[in-house]
Amino acid sequence: MLKRTKIGLSYALCVQFDALRLSAAMYDVGHHGEAIRIANAIFVLLGFGMKGHKSIISQLGQEESLQLASTADSRGPHGSALIAAKFVPYANEETGQRGWITTAVPHGHEALDAARRLPISEWWNEGVLAGVGAIGMLTRLQVVRVMRDQDGGAHLDDHVKDETYLAVHLNGVGFQYKPTAESEETKPVEGALEATIRQLAYEVLSSLQSNFLSAQITLGEASKKGAT
Repeated sequence: MLKRTKIGLSYALCVQFDALRLSAAMYDVGHHGEAIRIANAIFVLLGFGMKGHKSIISQLGQEESLQLASTADSRGPHGSALIAAKFVPYANEETGQRGWITTAVPHGHEALDAARRLPISEWWNEGVLAGVGAIGMLTRLQVVRVMRDQDGGAHLDDHVKDETYLAVHLNGVGFQYKPTAESEETKPVEGALEATIRQLAYEVLSSLQSNFLSAQITLGEASKKGAT
């Protein structure tokens, strides 16, 4: 069995950190499918409490000292702690119908100014997104696993059995709204899961900046030694 070296792990950290930055930037210009790749990069960097997986941060021995930024606001409606709902009104002149175009949006980097710092286990297990009905609060770990393990981030299951995943995709998560002024039924705002993942990227990129710079220094020093 070959044990990974510090140089190899430092390179892997830089690769995943860059991948996370790139996917986050692509999400911000409208490619919301990048949420799957964001979830995968976060899990590779920080994945916690899983058999057969040890995160890069853990393998580097940085897990115990790491404090992660939490921008979760427990005062948010329906416990949607990392996102907001954006409503744009519309009117159909021909039918007279009026309603709202709604999307979920992350709180953004401004929320980092008031962020709390949590140990990695508390960060993963903090409830950040409420399910509709009786699903309860989803933790960061559940949100990432729903996106990564079932929606094609790591693999795409032909039959979905995970109860959390089924509850999320059948009932929805986050905010509720009425599509039109005449509607009696409410619907969950689209994109709440993806917007939550994007907010996690803000938290992780901010929290791992010094780890990323340290990894770059390690690679630079190794390169100098190799050149002499």
